[in-house]
Amino acid sequence: MSEHRKRDKVQEIAEKRKNKKSKGDIAKQLNLFKGFYSDSWFSIPDYFPEGISERWALILVRLTGIEEIPQIIEIIDFIDLNIDVNQEESTEIIEYKKSLKAFPRHASEEIFRYIPIGLVTCIESYFRQVYIDLVNQREDLRQNVKRLFEGGKKISVDIEMLLNIEKERITVGELVEHEMSVNKFRDIEYAIKKLTGTSLQHLLFEEMKINPIINHRLSQPSLMVFDEEFYEKKLFRISDNMLVFETKEKIWDEMQSSLKSIFDLRHKLVHEAMPVLVEQELQIISGAVKQVPLFLFLSECMVQNTLLK
Repeated sequence: MSEHRKRDKVQEIAEKRKNKKSKGDIAKQLNLFKGFYSDSWFSIPDYFPEGISERWALILVRLTGIEEIPQIIEIIDFIDLNIDVNQEESTEIIEYKKSLKAFPRHASEEIFRYIPIGLVTCIESYFRQVYIDLVNQREDLRQNVKRLFEGGKKISVDIEMLLNIEKERITVGELVEHEMSVNKFRDIEYAIKKLTGTSLQHLLFEEMKINPIINHRLSQPSLMVFDEEFYEKKLFRISDNMLVFETKEKIWDEMQSSLKSIFDLRHKLVHEAMPVLVEQELQIISGAVKQVPLFLFLSECMVQNTLLK
């Protein structure tokens, strides 16, 4: 790494730390957007063991905005199909309706393409903060940092960096986070496994056992309308009286599949000038709007309940 690049890294990390919001600032931000996100279940502080953390506040408003995008697109399409211009109306109303109907049809498609980009950004931002907190707040996990750099990979540290660490401008957690990749879902699985010694799947399964939202979901039966083989392949549980229930395995399988797919789609949408989304990809995006917030919610509850308890 060049000396210039090292200095840039120091300035970037130090600036991020300088601009961190205090708990008071976060409370103001949450209050400011209260009306905007209050209908989203993952914005309710009581659903989290320790309330809304700084990690969650970092992504909450954006995550909620992304959740609203499908409804916004429906409104755009409704306006286009249902607003008629009546020449007997006032000039102002006529012009306003014409401007609404002139809204380009392809704009809703472009808005929809944004969803994978925004969701992956929320995942990346959240887990980067998780890495910082785990390394900075748990001495036993800090000793596991070396596992992240097995195989010859090293952190590039020069004298200037050492001095800034000594002056507490940069923490060990921030330095480690800056060196880590979160470009794919498996990067997150790798980092959690190396830092904690436990797989992400196992940690989330343990969280699901005690999470009230998941327990409520697992207790809700549905009628069996297909043959048993169909439900077994989908990882449902079939009761003796032929009622069908979801399982932790099903929830994990759907989340994992959705997360891997949305990372791949984000890459396509970022690097292709005119990406065309086929029906299967549109379905992946629609599913991810629900799956990604659920995954992040469970991850945050797991961090609060287990990793930073």
